[in-house]
Amino acid sequence: MEAIVTIENLTISFTNLYGKSYAVRNLSLSIPKGKTLGLVGESGCGKSVTAYSILNLVPKPGKIESGTITYNSIDLLHCSENTLRSIRGKNIAMIFQEPMTSLNPVFTIGYQVQEAVELHLQYSKQEAKEYTIELLGKAGIPNAAQRFYAYPHELSGGLRQRAMIAMALAAHPDLLIADEPTTALDVTIQSQILDLLLTLQATEHMSMLLITHDLGIVANTADYIAIMYAGEIVEYAPTKEIFENPLHPYTHGLMNCIPSLHKTAKRLYTIPGNVPIITQPPQGCVFHPRCSLGDDECLQKPVNLAGRKKDHLVRCIKV
Repeated sequence: MEAIVTIENLTISFTNLYGKSYAVRNLSLSIPKGKTLGLVGESGCGKSVTAYSILNLVPKPGKIESGTITYNSIDLLHCSENTLRSIRGKNIAMIFQEPMTSLNPVFTIGYQVQEAVELHLQYSKQEAKEYTIELLGKAGIPNAAQRFYAYPHELSGGLRQRAMIAMALAAHPDLLIADEPTTALDVTIQSQILDLLLTLQATEHMSMLLITHDLGIVANTADYIAIMYAGEIVEYAPTKEIFENPLHPYTHGLMNCIPSLHKTAKRLYTIPGNVPIITQPPQGCVFHPRCSLGDDECLQKPVNLAGRKKDHLVRCIKV
C-alpha cells in the first residue's frame, strides 16, 4: 500500500496549570494514496490534534514533542516555514469542523474562496472570479454566480460547508483532511456532503483523511479505518475487515453501540467505565480499566500496534 502521508511515533503534549498532558502518544499512521482513511474515535481522543499536526498547526499551548510526518519525502515537522506555506492549502488542504467559525463573517464567500484561488494559482482577478464561481458550482452550491456575493450568515449550514469544500479544492490538493465535515448538519444534508466529497475525491484523484466519531459515516465512505482511543491508534484495517472481523475490545464495544432493528435488547449497549484523564493515563494498555479481557498482564508495559494479518493492525495482547 503506497502512502501519501506517513506519521511515525508522533507525540503531542499540552502544558497547563496541572502539568503536562499527552493528547497523542507514539502514534504511527499511513494515509493511503488515492484512498479514503477514516479516523474514528470519541471526542477528546486526539483526532483533530493529529490532523492539525499534519500541517504543523497544533494550537498553543500544544507542542509536538517527537515524531516525523512525511509527505513526498518532505518531513513536515522539520522543514522550513516557506516550504510549509507552499504545501498548506495547495498540496494538503483541510475542511475544519465548524464552517461558521472558519469563514470570516464580514467577507462574502466568493471573496474568501477567490482569495484562496489567488494565493495558490497564478490567475488574474477576472480569471480567479470565474474559477471561484465554477468551484462553488462544483461544490453543489445552486446559483453560484449569485451566491458568490452572499455572506456566511446568509447561507444554511450545508451551503457554508460546501463553500469550505470549494475553498479546500481551489488548488487541486493531493490530500484533503475533512475534520467532522457533517457536524451539526441534519441526516439528509450529511449524506449529500459525504456523497459530494466522494465524488470530488474520484474526479480530483486525491487522498482523503475523514475524521469522525460515527462509524456509520465511514462504513460507506472509507477504504481503510483507524480506530483511535486516548491518543493512540488501537486498530487499523480495511473497512470491510473492521466491520466483519473487529479484533480490539474497544472496536467491539463501538460496534455493539450501533443501533440496529435486529437487536432485541431494550437498552443500547454502552462501554463500561470512563475515558481516562490524559493527565493521568493508565499504566500498560490504556483501555485496560474498561476492558472485559484485561488482566494483570495488560498492566506490565505499554502495548504496541502489531500486525495480526495483512493490513490489519491491533494494539492488544489478548487477541
